[in-house]
Amino acid sequence: MANFRDKELERQVVASVLADDTLIDDLIGECEENYFLDRVAKQAFKWIKKRYMANKRISQVMMMKESDINVEALIQYGTREYDFDDVLHILQKLNKRRWLMKAARKIAQLAKENEFEIEEYENKAQDIIFSQQADISENDKIFDMDATLEVVFENMTEIANGEKASDGISTGYPSIDNLLGGLYRGNMIVVAAPTSMGKSAFALNIAYHLLKDNKKVIYLSLEMPVLDMGKRLVALDSKVPMSKYKRKLKEFEKDNVNASFSRLMDKHWRLCTQRNLDTADIKAICRKLKRKMDGVDLVVIDYLQNIKDPEGKMNTAKKVGKKCKEIFNLAGELNAPVMLLSQVSRGREGVPKLSDLRDSGEIEETANDIWFPYRPEYEEGPDNSDEKEEAKLFIAKNRNGKTGVVDLVWYPEIVYFRDGFVERNEGPIELVK
Repeated sequence: MANFRDKELERQVVASVLADDTLIDDLIGECEENYFLDRVAKQAFKWIKKRYMANKRISQVMMMKESDINVEALIQYGTREYDFDDVLHILQKLNKRRWLMKAARKIAQLAKENEFEIEEYENKAQDIIFSQQADISENDKIFDMDATLEVVFENMTEIANGEKASDGISTGYPSIDNLLGGLYRGNMIVVAAPTSMGKSAFALNIAYHLLKDNKKVIYLSLEMPVLDMGKRLVALDSKVPMSKYKRKLKEFEKDNVNASFSRLMDKHWRLCTQRNLDTADIKAICRKLKRKMDGVDLVVIDYLQNIKDPEGKMNTAKKVGKKCKEIFNLAGELNAPVMLLSQVSRGREGVPKLSDLRDSGEIEETANDIWFPYRPEYEEGPDNSDEKEEAKLFIAKNRNGKTGVVDLVWYPEIVYFRDGFVERNEGPIELVK
């Protein structure tokens, strides 16, 4: 329950828009329902927001006529002289303080426990902080019909106002975006393929496209060292083949590489190459990096089978299932698409299918999307050719809509899958040779 000072402050904020309708945009844009503990102020805020969404007139008279809110108790606080922005800022600060105090009590209780290792204390404390933050930002993820429609309304408004092109984040592949709408925040996308088929390359290709669009990317490589990852990024950007980095570059090659260094230098990229991580470690790393980067637009985890198995007596399928569910929950917590790479079972033949996933039941059940990059010529036997070749991306599962096949072109010298539609319309890539 709000104390008297908080109640007065909350009622001031809401009543002010009844006196001055130019403040309504600020109220709706800067406040959330859980900022209000006072019952009258909360009811009034919900009524105003509902009317705002429906583009209906908002006034003191309409509130008295169409609601059972105690308007008299509300408006007496709106007659005093004060700066609306200052009061709004104080209201936000009080909400943050309540959140911090709640989290602090839980952390203090955690500190009394004497059964955890040092790293476990840190991970559990982070769990508390992020769960409290989620409680505030999404109101416990419990939505009535008004709140559900509000989310849709705000999303449609952002698209209509040009604040976002669509729901999804563009992959940089027009054919994939046309089929799927892009990468959706909170989704887990499993990218699966046999060893050396190109799943890591494909994930890095998408990460590179997002970086070019000034998006923020966290990449956890549980297998590949930083030098190899860095070379791949530079090759993608400079079009200087990977094989060239094994010797001293020629002057024109060096010029292209240096230009890439300049273009890539300020991109929002964080790479973790630490190995033997479990899901708790991965969560802690992603949370820390998201905080430092002030947000994240894509997380790549390469790959599932290299994540340390959870302890306890579980069969392989249950261990895989537990890891998948933890990563799926992380995507929701970070509010970012998480791309989880995975191996497929040995002994399969031809185009991969869902049953080819290792312990496929658990992975298939948890993932929002499942993609299979596939190179037919590689299946016939690797020949180490530098020639480009046709490739495919099979969208085997899409929880939000259609599945299908995307045409790609594989450029082995720069480890790049190119959109087949772009290849046909723009011609082949000219590599620096």
